[in-house]
Amino acid sequence: MTRAFLFGGQGTELPRMGLALAAARADAAALLRRAGEAAGVDAEQVLAAGGPAFARTSVIQPLLTAVGLGVAAALAERGIVPAFVAGHSLGELAAWSVAGAFDATTAVTIAARRGAAMEREAALHPGGMIAIAGYDEAAVRELVRDGSVVIAAHNAATEWTISGDRDALNAIASRTAVTRLPVAGAWHSPAMTGAVADVRDAVGQVRALGGVQVVCNRTGEVTPRDADVAELLAGQLVRPVRWVRTLATLASVGVTEYIVLGPSKLLRSLVQKCHGAGANVIGIETPDDIRELAR
Repeated sequence: MTRAFLFGGQGTELPRMGLALAAARADAAALLRRAGEAAGVDAEQVLAAGGPAFARTSVIQPLLTAVGLGVAAALAERGIVPAFVAGHSLGELAAWSVAGAFDATTAVTIAARRGAAMEREAALHPGGMIAIAGYDEAAVRELVRDGSVVIAAHNAATEWTISGDRDALNAIASRTAVTRLPVAGAWHSPAMTGAVADVRDAVGQVRALGGVQVVCNRTGEVTPRDADVAELLAGQLVRPVRWVRTLATLASVGVTEYIVLGPSKLLRSLVQKCHGAGANVIGIETPDDIRELAR
């Protein structure tokens, strides 16, 4: 069996995520505390009580990263490790950490800087995102042809996210069915250009990679071991998430088991949409989940 770990991005978060694992494991609790410190909040309080902080990009990004990597550490302790990793948008930070590029604490710190930079750019360049379904690529490109809106993600065969100017998004919404996404800005669009240098500097030099291979958002392909990780993660902010291609690549290299670490509902659904309802995809977040997988 060939296994891949998948990590979700912003928008997959759920109240109380990671708290059960933090209560059971000191390392998971410490990682959540570090995420809170980096974001300037009490992590456990935000996760337990919700409120405005839970919706802030600068807060939720390090918390999501900490939750996913806390699960990864617990699985590794039981000898459960992947051959491949991938992450949807923000989730790629955790993926690179599992591949050895940087430790979990560093990943959480990078996530906090990433979220803060994106939050800043969203205030400077207001925009939004909508999801559309039932379109092939040619039809989506026709929708965004004037350049005020761009393709931000290809999530399933006919499911897309587009990002950009709010008026342009409203115009599209007036003539087709859309789902408005509750995000603070136009992620994966030119509106985030000002955040690219922040993320590149935050990542900096990375460690030598181990045996786990990364399929990255930028290309949807297995990434060479000599790749410029900082540039891949920074440039991701202004380029689309090629999730359909990512999942196709994982299937092509023989992956037969997909494990989503942290809140899993969205990514589990996307794997099943791309690979069929019978795809072997498992969500792991709590100590009970980990024990069940390790049986």
